Amino acid sequence: MSNRVTLEQLDRMTDKEALSLHVSQLTLLLEDVAVLGATHKRLKDRLNAAINERYEARAKEMRRMKGLDEGTVHVEDDEYIVSSSLSLTYKWDEKMLAKIETDLAGRVDDVSEYIKVKRDVEKGKFKKWPSDLTRMFSPALTMKPGSPTYDIKHKEG
Repeated sequence: MSNRVTLEQLDRMTDKEALSLHVSQLTLLLEDVAVLGATHKRLKDRLNAAINERYEARAKEMRRMKGLDEGTVHVEDDEYIVSSSLSLTYKWDEKMLAKIETDLAGRVDDVSEYIKVKRDVEKGKFKKWPSDLTRMFSPALTMKPGSPTYDIKHKEG
């Protein structure tokens, strides 16, 4: 008979009961969740690949016929409608945009109508600046904590 707590048992526990688990049980449960997560990802990837293989060509042809590079189209299959959404990610070369901005400056009244400038400060550099500069920039900075993460490992020796 094993005293190992299963994920099913954890799922039925109250937060207080889970809090009272020994660190060794927490470690084993974290390992179980990692395995479950990897299995979930593998199966989801396999399903998505199969669905994509089955419907990609039809969806691509429907977008082509509608003159779309992206967007949602609906493919019928027996009594089902499969919606296929595709979006394009735009990533701009900032050096090329800077050159274009210079070229545009002589041709248009307001370059900001065409190009948005994104300003950012690198965290590592900011932390190394002199205090008078950090004070100057601090009002423009919002820091939000992320979710904490934990890694539990058994002590060796």
